[in-house]
Amino acid sequence: MTLRKLHLGGKIRHSDWEVFARVPAPHVDHVGDPLDLSRFSSHEFSEIYFADLFEHFDYAAEAPQVLRECHRILIPGGKVYISVPDLDVLARIFVARDKLTFQERFLLMRMMFGGQVDNQDYHLAGWTSEFLEKYLRSASFVNIQRHPTFGLFRDASEVRFRGQLISLNVTAEAMPIATSKQLWIFGDSHSEYTFGGFPGVRIQRMDSVTMHRIGRDGLDVSSHAIAPGDRVLWCYGEVDCRCHVARQCEAGRGEEEILTTLVTNYLNALQRNADHFPRVQFGVVSVIPPARVELSRQDSTLPFVGDNSARSRFTQTLNRMLREMCAQRSFLYIDVWALFADAEGMLNYALSDGQVHAGDNSSALDLLHRTFFIGSECLLADRRPLSA
Repeated sequence: MTLRKLHLGGKIRHSDWEVFARVPAPHVDHVGDPLDLSRFSSHEFSEIYFADLFEHFDYAAEAPQVLRECHRILIPGGKVYISVPDLDVLARIFVARDKLTFQERFLLMRMMFGGQVDNQDYHLAGWTSEFLEKYLRSASFVNIQRHPTFGLFRDASEVRFRGQLISLNVTAEAMPIATSKQLWIFGDSHSEYTFGGFPGVRIQRMDSVTMHRIGRDGLDVSSHAIAPGDRVLWCYGEVDCRCHVARQCEAGRGEEEILTTLVTNYLNALQRNADHFPRVQFGVVSVIPPARVELSRQDSTLPFVGDNSARSRFTQTLNRMLREMCAQRSFLYIDVWALFADAEGMLNYALSDGQVHAGDNSSALDLLHRTFFIGSECLLADRRPLSA
C-alpha cells in the first residue's frame, strides 16, 4: 500500500504530497475546511504537514479538534509537522524596542497577529514550545521534537528576522491508542493531578480515601469492568504522610512500626483484589514528595502535621517500604517521587500546582508511557520531552 502524505494549507504542488486548502487552485487536491477532515478514513496518511496554518485555529476548540482529527487519519507512528510563529522568539525581539525601527516592530506585530489582508489571515493563538507540546500530548502525540527547519518546503518555517529564525518547527508521532489492554488508576486527587491527560487511562478518583482507610476497610474494585490483561494502579498515601503519621507518633507509636503496618495492610488489600483478578497486573504509585508548609495553603480538614523534615522522612521511608514489599509480592511499583522531589526531598514548587499536587505532570506521563507502552503492541514511538 502506498503511504500518502497530506499538506494542509499547501501553496505549491509537490509530487509526494496531496494538498488540502480552502480555495480551489491548480495545485490543490482537496478543497474544504481543514477543521473538517471527515472525508478521510482512519489511518490513511503517513505524514501531515502544517505551515502558516495552525496559528489560524483558536486554542479553545479548533486546535484540539484538528489535532485529534490528524491523529485519527494518521497511521500509528505517523508523523505530523507543525510550523507556527514562535511567540517566545517574537516577544523577545519585540520588547527590545530601542534596537528596532517602527516598521520592524510593526512587522513583528503582524507576524504575531496575522497580516489581516482577508478574513482568513488572522492568528487566533500564540504558540510557544510549552503550549504546543501540551496540546500535542493531549491529542495522543508522542516523540515531540523541535527542529530549526524542516527542509521540505520553502515556506514560513524558514522565515528569518534579522537573520534569526522566527518559527517554532515541531514534529510529533501519532501514538496508537491501546485497545486490548486498559490501564486503570484508582486514587485520591493526586491520581488526576499526576496522570491526568494520558490518553486511554481510566482514572477512578476517590478523594475521601486514604492508605490507612484502605488497609483497614479494604477497597473492592470488582464492580469495575476490569478485564484480563488490564493493569491496575493504586495512588494513595500523601494525606497519610501529611496529616496522620505524625499524630500517631505523638500518641506514642514508633515511626517504623506505624509505616510498616500502614504499608502491609494497604498491600494486603491490594492482594485481595489481585487474587480476584488473577490475570490482571496490579501495582502502586509512590507517594509524591510532601509540600512545604510555608508555601502551601492550609486545609483545616487535612492540615499539615509535623515539620517539613519529618514529613519528608515519613514519605521516603513509606516509599522504600512500598518498593520492597511490592517486589516481594510481584506488584508493580511506579516511582513518581523522584520526578517531583527537590534536593531536600520536598515537592519541587516549580513542578507543583502551588499547593500539594503535581502541576507540570509531563514527566509522569512519560513514565507511564515508558512503563506500559514502549515495546508493547500499544505504541511504536518513543516519547521524549520537547527540546530545542
